[in-house]
Amino acid sequence: MQSPAPGNPGQQQQRPGMHTFRRGQVLAGRYAIVDVVGRGGMGCIYRVHDNTLNEQVALKTLLPQFVSDKLVVERFFNEARIARQLSHPNIVRVHDIGSAENVVYISMEYLKGRSLRAMLDQLPAGQRLPITTTLQLMIQLCGALEYAHQFTVHRDIKPENVMIMEDGSIKLMDFGISKLMTSGNLTATAVIMGTPHYMSPEQLKDSRNVDVRADIYSIGVMLYEILTGNLPTGVPKPASQLMMEVPPALDPIVAKCVEPKPDDRYLSVSELKAELRSVLTLVEEGGSLPMKKPGPSRPGISVPWVRIGGIALIVGILALVAVGFKGLEGYRKEVLEKAASAPTLSPATAPNSSANAFERLLQVAQSAQRASAGVESDESIARLQERGKQLLDVAEREQEAGETDKAMQDARHALQYFLATLPTKPEGVVFVPPADGADGFYIDSQPVTEAQFLQFSASVPGGWRALGPDAALASDLPVAGVTYYDALAYASANDARLPTASEWKRAFEADAHSLADGVYEWTCTLLDPPPTGSRAPTFGDALIVLGASAGEDGEVSETQPAQLRYEQRDPNTGFRCVHDIPTDPEQAQRLIR
Repeated sequence: MQSPAPGNPGQQQQRPGMHTFRRGQVLAGRYAIVDVVGRGGMGCIYRVHDNTLNEQVALKTLLPQFVSDKLVVERFFNEARIARQLSHPNIVRVHDIGSAENVVYISMEYLKGRSLRAMLDQLPAGQRLPITTTLQLMIQLCGALEYAHQFTVHRDIKPENVMIMEDGSIKLMDFGISKLMTSGNLTATAVIMGTPHYMSPEQLKDSRNVDVRADIYSIGVMLYEILTGNLPTGVPKPASQLMMEVPPALDPIVAKCVEPKPDDRYLSVSELKAELRSVLTLVEEGGSLPMKKPGPSRPGISVPWVRIGGIALIVGILALVAVGFKGLEGYRKEVLEKAASAPTLSPATAPNSSANAFERLLQVAQSAQRASAGVESDESIARLQERGKQLLDVAEREQEAGETDKAMQDARHALQYFLATLPTKPEGVVFVPPADGADGFYIDSQPVTEAQFLQFSASVPGGWRALGPDAALASDLPVAGVTYYDALAYASANDARLPTASEWKRAFEADAHSLADGVYEWTCTLLDPPPTGSRAPTFGDALIVLGASAGEDGEVSETQPAQLRYEQRDPNTGFRCVHDIPTDPEQAQRLIR
């Protein structure tokens, strides 16, 4: 957020419909106005002092003329509801939502930085961001979305919604559209929401029925704009041909992001992030990557330019490129007019796909079994190896009997047993074996300590919420007095998650002594789950907390389950993390040496 112009906001002339809050005025008995951060078409953002948190926060308010518009207010509050569930260092933190004195507001962390849009607009004519800076920003954005996509699709990725902090880190904002799209009472016109230049063809048809690949499309458009200074409209050239600093290896990456058909794009931001990291590594090392040659179905900016004689032939090729280029405005209009696409055969329904998937999973499980055989064995490892072998034998018999679903499940679980014996297993964890059809997982053998949480807090730009006056001790005692939101942030920053109540109980059965730390621990299980479906916890929710302790005789027993609200702090409640064991053959293969 940029600093406001000098002067007293309370004395500045207000435009019609604007709030007239004075410096020092207290809103909702909690927020003391400091100054105006910015104004937009829908509302104002103030820097305020939160007397409850005793820190400065940003207060986003909706303009008075929109307060009576239910759809606008719903979108405004949905931004807070979805962002409040997302706890990640690269996603803006939302503290509270509410209304008072005919004002609806969202309070969130105060960001000392500027938007990516402001950064791009302030560049001198003809100058672009350094390639390393661009790649670092995009990799961080992919990291934020990699986490957010577990819960939602953003649907409005654009430079205005990416804040660049003073240390070069990013914060992703404005999840208002993402959750609003789940509402079943929107009008037909309302479902086409977002920013048109950055929207994928399928989102232009219907914003509600899109998946993570719509956000990937938007990243591709934004990346092209950062590299070249232009939006990819008309018949654009590859970025490397417009700017000599751009590595040609980025051209096919942009092209794959903005393919018109979602199936032709990256399937996840994890894939995109990995490719961007490869380019960044070579750029930093002074190397270069060759241009990747796409297949025949990938026209557009990924197609190398060739010298072809004849004006008519050149015009014909440009016409084909114009039809195929993913950001072309004419194509967008055609999509909107026709609103139709050819059906495709998904991998799940392709002939023999189940049999092929089983064979691939079986091969990787057998590879893990061979690797496990070379591990120095003790009694516990021998038991895991034997159980894995039993499951593999069962899986093969089930596949021969045509019971493919059962065969896949048992082969997957056999793979997890073998992986749990390898040296690549994370340190300081307990293996919780599969049970009742559920996958196995690792759980930390010890709860997160004060020292570990403080190290995490220091790694977050601007720091994370302090633990209290004694936090400087940074002890190895279990961290306590943290909210669910704090615990979730720590877990996501460490590529982990919080356990469900059933997983915690399974872990207790697997190794009770590891969980006998004498404190309660957060789980992600709602005390009162919805009757149908499921949802992520959010502020105000009551969650189950569990614990165990050892008596004087050394016998370990569970303590009585308790409950805490999402935002509540308790001096006897901490947490530990769960780490998933990969069952995807490609991911598992990387762990097998």
